[in-house]
Amino acid sequence: MWLDENIYILDTKWGGYREAIASYLVRSNDEYALIDTGYGATTNEIIRQLDQLGVGERQLKYIILTHTHLDHMGGAGLLLDKYSEARVVTTEAGILNLIRPLRMYYGAKMVFGEDFNIDFGKVKDVPKESMYIVEDGDELKLGDLTLRMVETPGHTRDHISIYIPENKTLITGDAVCNKYPGFDVLIPPASPPLYPVSVVTESINKIRRLKLDRLLIPHFGEVTQPEEFLEENIRVVSEWKDYIINNLMKGHDYHQLVDMIKYKLIREAKSTPDTMPKYVKEVVLPTLIRISVLGYMATYINRFPPET
Repeated sequence: MWLDENIYILDTKWGGYREAIASYLVRSNDEYALIDTGYGATTNEIIRQLDQLGVGERQLKYIILTHTHLDHMGGAGLLLDKYSEARVVTTEAGILNLIRPLRMYYGAKMVFGEDFNIDFGKVKDVPKESMYIVEDGDELKLGDLTLRMVETPGHTRDHISIYIPENKTLITGDAVCNKYPGFDVLIPPASPPLYPVSVVTESINKIRRLKLDRLLIPHFGEVTQPEEFLEENIRVVSEWKDYIINNLMKGHDYHQLVDMIKYKLIREAKSTPDTMPKYVKEVVLPTLIRISVLGYMATYINRFPPET
């Protein structure tokens, strides 16, 4: 779906689910940039949509990765088979994961658990000669548009967001919380090994200082009230940390804590199993919430007294 004349949202439809994982296509003067690729399992779906939009093999100038988690970079090497002239844009910290993406594949298998039954798909190495390494503030020209790289670490240390000043839009990656259509609550995208709230908050405040009319988030869609959304993000990521630490200190174990947060979210979203989106019911609540709790625990567990 075209959000305007320059930006198209691609629903990757991972596992057959809709409105779960988005990539964004930016267009200007017949030049294109794809922001994030989704999992390797959805590469054919991405290519199908690009073909449908008339994106030629030589018109895709950049594949920009907000960070090197599989749901954002898993298809990068595979897409190069068709779009061989595209440059894969990443930071210095993302290079190793692109050269050796099996690191991320096995890491994801471990975190999601062996009983998780949705296929991540294949991964393929990205040659270093196909990469374009960027730093904070670097700008890429795409036709008449500027794509400015904004370093936003926290979720990962290699994380960047992409600012388009001409239309006051920021494609955030996982620098901000997830908010799925039909489940009106924010969920921090914490994941092991670290989710330092102070760094996450610093990145969100950095985003707030930009002149923005909207945010485009991967999980999922367009946010047209960015200041309100970002302010709520800061509150939620800190509240989760306090809630998790306080309840662990009270003696609740990890499994109890995951259940407590799930039911808390369902109440806050005013949702029921009959009304909540299928992806939330089948993937977010049983699996992704567990991973977010692990991310907080991995970051802050050393602060606990030994007996806890």
